Amino acid sequence: MANQDYSLSRGTETNRDAYARVPPAEETPAGAWPPFCCPVHPRTALAASAGSDDGLSCSRCRAVYPVWGGTPRLAPDLNWQNNGLRAEAEHWDREASDYEARRADDGRYMAGVEAAVRSLGAGPGDAVLDAGCGNGLTARRLIARGCRVTALDLSAESLAYLRGRAAGGPLRVVQGDVTSLPFADGAFDRVLCANTLQHIPGDGARRLCVRELARVLRPGGRLVVTAQQYSVPRRWAGWVKEGPTGNRVRYIYRMSRGEFRRLMEWPPAAARVRGAGFPLPYRCKVGGASKRAERVLQQTGFVTAMADLLIGTVRLPDDQRRTSRS
Repeated sequence: MANQDYSLSRGTETNRDAYARVPPAEETPAGAWPPFCCPVHPRTALAASAGSDDGLSCSRCRAVYPVWGGTPRLAPDLNWQNNGLRAEAEHWDREASDYEARRADDGRYMAGVEAAVRSLGAGPGDAVLDAGCGNGLTARRLIARGCRVTALDLSAESLAYLRGRAAGGPLRVVQGDVTSLPFADGAFDRVLCANTLQHIPGDGARRLCVRELARVLRPGGRLVVTAQQYSVPRRWAGWVKEGPTGNRVRYIYRMSRGEFRRLMEWPPAAARVRGAGFPLPYRCKVGGASKRAERVLQQTGFVTAMADLLIGTVRLPDDQRRTSRS
């Protein structure tokens, strides 16, 4: 691979400003976090770049990755040569400031957030990757459980938002791509990818994402992936299955349960698929009763087709061999 310099000069002023607002990384004990690795060669740990106080370099391909405001920018295509990835990052940058406010009162959406965190089963001290973390709705709940959270996203503005609301918690953030994770094999005890898979165009890229999530999970660890379902109510209502929507989303691919299960079956381990975010309980608007009804429906497999969200859970066997990238 040719020598590459993904330097600050290639970034946009918007992203410079976002990183300038991110507070410095928290002090953590030596060895407390899985090391950052080259996203192209994930068996190679990154080291401080010679002659640079704010860069990380790969000894194998000589790529230099900038660190802005304590946040590494670890995706090869985020040098803005990949226009699709750039457009996706900039879209979520624009959404970052009010995304959480718009979602906070959406009971069905928040039911999916809570169910994803609950399904992960993470506890104090667990090293958790939240891949496609967005504004941190799931990451902050994991921090509250005592997890050591590494939060990865394309959007610099979303990461800045998260860091500003999780100050002092066991958190580090990294700008990166879920299809080329900058971590070694088996780096994490738990891996979560919530509400991200449906925004990745192409079945091949979605499969690559799931493969990468499984790769960085240790044997015996748990992987949870959630994605928007092309549910029975949405089909009846004429919602689009694939493409842009009128709800401030550039691209979405809503999956059938069968499509989602096939994606989740890539790791050779049994995947449990269930639903969350059922329309009926929230039409009644009866507060706690709606949440209790939601929890009951989540455990009832035969109504999964009615849910907004699909939740796939995989526990890798203790002797699981992952497919590595070089």
